[in-house]
Amino acid sequence: MMKRILFISLILILLIAILTVNQVFGASVLKPAKNGEIKAVSVSIYSDRSCKNPLTSIDWGFLNPGSTKNINIYVKNTGNTVVTLSLSTENWNPEYASKYFSLTWNYKGQKLLPGKVLGLTLTLSISPNISEVSRFNFDIIIAGIEVP
Repeated sequence: MMKRILFISLILILLIAILTVNQVFGASVLKPAKNGEIKAVSVSIYSDRSCKNPLTSIDWGFLNPGSTKNINIYVKNTGNTVVTLSLSTENWNPEYASKYFSLTWNYKGQKLLPGKVLGLTLTLSISPNISEVSRFNFDIIIAGIEVP
């Protein structure tokens, strides 16, 4: 019985130590407050290459400071002109969270012909120095810009 009490006490001490270290060094887990919206301008965004499942939001899941998360998307030129693409973000919540996150993609500036689909990867990077943010969300804008 005494060994069991000692074992349980050691487990509790270990858990408290882990929680304390995580708190002190900021190793908290971040979770989006809600899924961020994807706003498409002059193009359509899908979660699949066959363009059957429109992608209107992204659930980034649980994230750790200093980590990155990749999401594959498919951009289709639904217009009748050749376009290039642009990526931006807006509506950060909380507003100051934007200084701790970076959204990039592997798009290289190639032209997208009408009706064609381009597979891309969005990468969300989180600063290892993030503080005062435990829940966040933001919107992504992907625009097709007509090529003259």
